Order: sequence, then structure tokens, then C-alpha cells
Amino acid sequence: LADNNGAWIARDGTTSSEANARLIAAAPDLLEALKELSAAFHSMGPRGDELLFNAHQAIAKAEGRANG
Repeated sequence: LADNNGAWIARDGTTSSEANARLIAAAPDLLEALKELSAAFHSMGPRGDELLFNAHQAIAKAEGRANG
């Protein structure tokens, strides 16, 4: 698997290394989604649903379910 910049981060093809590679590749998305959720936690106005959607998409990517 490659990271967001196209650099290889796993090559041995084992299930655990593929899962780890997906998590590493998803880390920037996960971090950004969590930062946004944290900042909006006390004021979950109309943007709340969008932030939760982004977090769910990041989780899906980390779990290998890119389409959620």
C-alpha cells in the first residue's frame, strides 16, 4: 500500500501489515476529522452532521471500507 504521497508503506501482503498500512494511510484524515470534531464539540450547530460524516469516512478508510 502507498501513503497519500504515493510512497510504499507495506509490501509483504500479510493481513496485519495491510491493516497497519491502511491505518497509516488514513492517519492524516483521522487526525483532521478528530480535530474538527473536537473544535466543534461544544457548539455542534449545523456543521455537526458534516463533521460526523467526515469522521465516519475516516474510520471506514482505516478499516478498509473506503466507501463507508
